Amino acid sequence: RLALGVERPRTPPGRGPRSFDPQSQAVTVDALLTRIEAVDGPLIVAGDLNISDRHRFYRHLRRHLGDAHRDAGAGFGFTWRAPRPFVRIDYVLRSDHWGTGRSETGTIPGSDHRYVYADLVLL
Repeated sequence: RLALGVERPRTPPGRGPRSFDPQSQAVTVDALLTRIEAVDGPLIVAGDLNISDRHRFYRHLRRHLGDAHRDAGAGFGFTWRAPRPFVRIDYVLRSDHWGTGRSETGTIPGSDHRYVYADLVLL
């Protein structure tokens, strides 16, 4: 499973390069992996996972699930605008039972996140 590692001092939100700490998601991702592994059938996991697609936790999830944006999205698919405008932390992940027709992101008035949309087809 995922190691929690050494606790680092937390920087107040929006301050400094470590204000977004994906390590705090270790327990959540571990619990999610346990539930994913228990499913024997079509599965969709969608939402704000608070981890970048460059993070090792994302790679752990991708061992079990496909990423709709990687399948059929255009561009980088950035979904979070503040404080760093170039991060993808919102996803539509799917089991191999699903194919992806298309995936896109767009703006939501008043939100610091962009929406994620995916056309999925049960194979």
